Formats: sequence, structure tokens, C-alpha cells
Amino acid sequence: MADSDTSDRRGMTPASSTHPAQRVGLLSHPAHLISFGFGCGFFPVAPGTIATLWAWVVFLMIDPVMTDFSWAVLIASGVVVGAVACTVTGRALGKADDGSMVWDEIVAFWLV
Repeated sequence: MADSDTSDRRGMTPASSTHPAQRVGLLSHPAHLISFGFGCGFFPVAPGTIATLWAWVVFLMIDPVMTDFSWAVLIASGVVVGAVACTVTGRALGKADDGSMVWDEIVAFWLV
């Protein structure tokens, strides 16, 4: 393999060339699962938009059984848990607000 070749014999790229969020891993810590929007943050194009679409689907599924009070509890706990989760993930990534951390898009959609 030539030094200038960035892939190995199987066509795999080394870990250093993958997105930092993928190196941290979705399931390596519960905080990552939340902050990456249950995987939405790994979409290569428009992860925030994908997270908003996911939030819309979840909204449609749970809204029929939610009261105003239960929405308030869900959103308030989502903000608190999300802030902690994004702090943990940001430290793991070495970047406070990486574009792959999309939890804020999800909670913001539920708020509106």
C-alpha cells in the first residue's frame, strides 16, 4: 500500500478520517444517544433537518396521549437532560457545539 493511499486493502478508511461524532459512537454513552438525536446527527447532509423530521414523527405519535402538563414536563426534562447530554458529548468530541449534536432541534420543535 502506498503512503499516499488513505484506505487499506479492504477499501476501509482509517478511523482518523471519519467524522469525530462517529468516532465517539452513538451507543458508547447514553448521553451520546440523546445528543445525537438517536442517530439523526449522523446523517451526512442536513442532520438538523433530519432531527426536526424525527421530532415531527414523534410528536404525531405521542400528541394524542399527551396533556399540556405532560408536554411541559417532557420539554422541561428534555432541556435539562439534553443540556447535560450535550455537555458530555461536547467534551468527548472536543467541540462544544458540533453540528451532529441535534437534540436542541428536537426539543425546540416540540416547544413550538
